[in-house]
Amino acid sequence: MTGRASSIAITILTASTLAHADVLRAQAIRREGTIAVDVDVLADLVAVGIDSYNDRRTAYVFQLNAAGVQRDQIVFDDSKSDDSWDAVWTGDAALTESGWTAEFRIPLNQLRFTSRDVQTVVMVKANYWLGL
Repeated sequence: MTGRASSIAITILTASTLAHADVLRAQAIRREGTIAVDVDVLADLVAVGIDSYNDRRTAYVFQLNAAGVQRDQIVFDDSKSDDSWDAVWTGDAALTESGWTAEFRIPLNQLRFTSRDVQTVVMVKANYWLGL
C-alpha cells in the first residue's frame, strides 16, 4: 500500500447499553490520561485491541472513555506494554439515554503487518463499566 494508505482506515462503531445509564462515568481528562483498567479507573471505557501480526502476542490497543478521551498503547510479549506509542487516529463518544456510543477510525498506516500477501488480523473489543 503506497500513496493512499493514510486514507484507508478501520472504522469501528460500538454502543454500550446500561441498565442504569444515569450512573455512567464520563470524565474528561487529557489524552493519554489514566483511563486504563486498574485502580486509577476514572470513567467507563471501551478498548479495541488489534493483533495485526496474528501472533497472539502483540496488539495495538485503542481506548475511548465515555467522554471521548483517547488512549493508545502497544501490548507485546503477552503482558508488557508501551504507553509512549502515540498513533494518529480519531475517536468520538456520545452519551445517549440508554448508555453511550464510541466510534474509532484507525488509519491502516498506524499499524504494522507481516509481509504475507494475505493478511489475517484478530480484533478484540472490551467494555469496562464501573457499575453502581
